[in-house]
Amino acid sequence: MSHVLYEHLEKADLLRRGKVRRSTFATMSRNQLITLAEESAELTSGWDVEPEDSIFSYTASHTLAGGAWPCGSIGCRLENVAKLSQFAAFYADRVYVSNPLAQLIDPHFKGEIADVDSLRVRVQNDLTILTSIRALVSAGRIIPVAIPRFCPHCLTEVALAGC
Repeated sequence: MSHVLYEHLEKADLLRRGKVRRSTFATMSRNQLITLAEESAELTSGWDVEPEDSIFSYTASHTLAGGAWPCGSIGCRLENVAKLSQFAAFYADRVYVSNPLAQLIDPHFKGEIADVDSLRVRVQNDLTILTSIRALVSAGRIIPVAIPRFCPHCLTEVALAGC
């Protein structure tokens, strides 16, 4: 599921060799950025999550998953996701995280960033977060999931249903 997300981002020329291609964003319109977020959400749909059998499966908080709230600074976000990566590598079979790109289409977010340049920076930062966890995503330890209407607690209940 998550490999498809990275393939999609590479095909769109937003990632190359594990790096965010900032030059690609210079010409993207607001509609193109929102379309990217919508496609990302489809590729990481929370409805596709299968119930887990492991007691070592977790759902990360928005902040620990590198979310832009309460601090949108890329340095702070990377520091938080580094902590998550260590936890996922050492203690977890699987950690579900909110796909930061999918958050851009959440009804609560729409209109929050009106300026297209600010939206470009936000998407670039979100991609930086996704590239920083790519190895663990590839290993199946971290799973980005589009959860626009689920809090982490509810996602855990849905993911663990039937256990």
